[in-house]
Amino acid sequence: MHIGLVQVAFKPLTLRGLPESFIAALRDGRNQNWKKSLIGTVQTSLAYGPVYFNAYPNLQISLSDENSLNTLILSIKLHGYDY
Repeated sequence: MHIGLVQVAFKPLTLRGLPESFIAALRDGRNQNWKKSLIGTVQTSLAYGPVYFNAYPNLQISLSDENSLNTLILSIKLHGYDY
């Protein structure tokens, strides 16, 4: 299977204008080195509406591989969200 594009969207489900921010990292789970596994990152606030980003990993994954569902990992770290 070929993964050429990954689209990620974040939409706020709280009040608009609140100063919460987050960092999201899309990683290749097959690589154990954090920096080398990064495919795309975004650091932003949801204060003004949804956030979208595209990543172009160009990955080839075997469908017979038992770990194929763990290839892409989306890690999210929230800042200032105390609700």
